[in-house]
Amino acid sequence: MIGLALALLLIALPAAFGLWHLVGGLWAVRCRQAAELAANGRRMMILWRDDPAPGLFRLWLVDWRLFLPRFAAGQHVIVTVALPDGTSARRAYSLAGWSRFPLVYCLGIRKGAAASAALHARARPLARLTVSAPKGQFTDPDLGAPLVLVAGGIGITPFRAILAERAGRLASGPVILHHSAREPAELLWKDDLTRHSARDARLRYIPRATQGQPRLTVAEVMADITPDSHVMICAGDSLTRSLREGLLEIGLPADRLHIEAFSLGLQPENLGISITIGDRSFRPGPVGSLLEALEQGGAAPESECRAGECGLCFVEILEGQARDIASGRPVSGRVLACSVIPETDLRLGRSV
Repeated sequence: MIGLALALLLIALPAAFGLWHLVGGLWAVRCRQAAELAANGRRMMILWRDDPAPGLFRLWLVDWRLFLPRFAAGQHVIVTVALPDGTSARRAYSLAGWSRFPLVYCLGIRKGAAASAALHARARPLARLTVSAPKGQFTDPDLGAPLVLVAGGIGITPFRAILAERAGRLASGPVILHHSAREPAELLWKDDLTRHSARDARLRYIPRATQGQPRLTVAEVMADITPDSHVMICAGDSLTRSLREGLLEIGLPADRLHIEAFSLGLQPENLGISITIGDRSFRPGPVGSLLEALEQGGAAPESECRAGECGLCFVEILEGQARDIASGRPVSGRVLACSVIPETDLRLGRSV
């Protein structure tokens, strides 16, 4: 019996050792693939596209691996976009849906300029895009707390994901969603959100087309806030600024106010300012950030994400003042052009 046991042990030990090395090797391969995906993104196919309003479009992306990386509602992905001159750019777009085990990524995009305009022109079903793993901090601060959401135009995109996550959780708190856009056609997912509100008492949806109509006021937002509410804003600069200042002045704690600094999510606005860089001066049209203004003037620095993460779009403000999109604080000197918006005429140094 002892001899048989020893024989079995001599057989089992090499087999166990080999299995250990096999599992370790497979785990190392998986970790390496995950690191490569995080660094370079994955190739995904456009399953479907629609254009619900002029200058706005939506893409549905899938991957042969079937299940996609999980993410927190409100996060974004970085998409590599081929430009007409043969180069490429990387841009951040919010995910417009949420699932515990996602099979599809949905993106809501404003055409804008440069990379987003190129994507608008070339994105077609079956085309492939390189897409990063989801990232970002603009997520639901407390699933159990009351939440007031303020969206302007395409700023509805991350909130649609947040609503989907709350709908899938029985203990989530109530939500009030204010969605403003210039034209009725720009109120994306209006029918879906109306139906969601009708069947779920936890959601109150308030759409508003502002063309010729009064815009949302601080008093209207404050009317819905309780002591434990959080407020999230993803809207154009002037609406964001007035709400931020008004809510903080009235007494909303700063840690309960959350603002998306992601410049591609902002509605473009005409700032009425001029920008001088070197010996050139120009007046930009409607923009959502200093970076977009510089793109219009043909003087933009190198950039990728437009979400304040890649750190490439630094410029030097020599004269004048800009404001940080997220915090509302005045800034000058060396700034990320995607994360600030001009308040006065600016004189800039060369990109650094």
